[in-house]
Amino acid sequence: MDKKLLVLGGKPIASCDIVNYAKFQGVHTIVADYLPIDQSPAKQVADESWNISTSEVDLLCGRIEEEHIGAVFTGVHEYNIDKTLKICRKLGFPFYASPGTYMELSNKAVYKRLFADAGLPEIKEYYRGHYEDLRCFGISYPVIVKPVDGSSGVGVKVCNDECSLRASVIQAGEASAIGHVIVEEYMDAPEVTIFYIARKGKILLSAMADRETRSFCKGVIPLPVMYTFPSIHLSEYERCFNDTVVSVLSKVGVRDGMLFMQAFWRDGKVYIYDIGYRLTGTQEYNLLSYICGYNPLEMLVDYALTGEMGDKDIVPLVNPRFGGKYAGIVTCLMMPGTIKEFVGIREIERMDGVIKFLSNHEVGETVSEERLGTLGQIAARVFVVAEEKIRLEEVREKVMSTLKVIDVNGKDLLIR
Repeated sequence: MDKKLLVLGGKPIASCDIVNYAKFQGVHTIVADYLPIDQSPAKQVADESWNISTSEVDLLCGRIEEEHIGAVFTGVHEYNIDKTLKICRKLGFPFYASPGTYMELSNKAVYKRLFADAGLPEIKEYYRGHYEDLRCFGISYPVIVKPVDGSSGVGVKVCNDECSLRASVIQAGEASAIGHVIVEEYMDAPEVTIFYIARKGKILLSAMADRETRSFCKGVIPLPVMYTFPSIHLSEYERCFNDTVVSVLSKVGVRDGMLFMQAFWRDGKVYIYDIGYRLTGTQEYNLLSYICGYNPLEMLVDYALTGEMGDKDIVPLVNPRFGGKYAGIVTCLMMPGTIKEFVGIREIERMDGVIKFLSNHEVGETVSEERLGTLGQIAARVFVVAEEKIRLEEVREKVMSTLKVIDVNGKDLLIR
């Protein structure tokens, strides 16, 4: 394939996978961001790199035309997706999502209304608007505060009283591009993550996981420690809610791409609280590739290069029950600190059932206190496949007893 691909952002999760797949396809790869090469992992594996911030849309467009680059793509970072959409629209390049559809599925206020209008259960909402206009009357605690357009848990706080609510609303407002926040009921219920794949207008439920979380710090959202596939609620979700969700996604214009939805499951009902029309930080495409034989990341890169999500008919391959197998993503959390080394990776990679180990941070990287309660606390993910569900838990215990994240003072930062 005689083509050049520009990837925006070399540090976010999945950027290296994007570059490696494109290179495997014979594509010349370039990564652009403002970071030096030693802090941008995808720059280290790309054919070429540019020290241009992804915010410099006009500068990037000029360089793209000068270098005769034919495709632009990015992965999980929503800021970079916004810039990629603008570049692709300006230069006429293909991108799996239209700007309008992407924006509708990125704004919490918009998609909450869409699903509520379709009759799906709705989390009780106390306030939606600019953070400076909040009035704290008639609110029953606990509540959760979130930016209307945020991601990765940034600016999201759990509040148990008016004092913490007022402080958290300011933080959430500052994390929002437009200063708008949502205050809603905090639901203490089991969580699920639901995945969809769309190709040429056909929207298919691709996977559903039970999302096990733990709360480690007061006032912040619980963080994931394990995803287990398939969800114990899969059959009921398919029977009661899947058709409605697919209908909503189709009406807003989803034709190609992948989506994920995070939701609570309570009393036989699904309460969707977050949507991403993009690749996920969980990188479940590794499991789908291994078990089902198709890879959403590769399909999205194909779309950037050709305008289509590959030439493979994936309908016979999509199977949210994973063909009777079980799969898990062990999420290893860490406390703030500067990483000196990871210990135990090779032992984990050799464990029966482990198909991949992926670190979320580089050696030498500092995880700051500000990242407490966000997905920045994730040190690594371990992908596991098993014939029996109990094996997933056994492997998780072995992983957590083997892995160490050592800081510059010799302390183990891993949370067990």
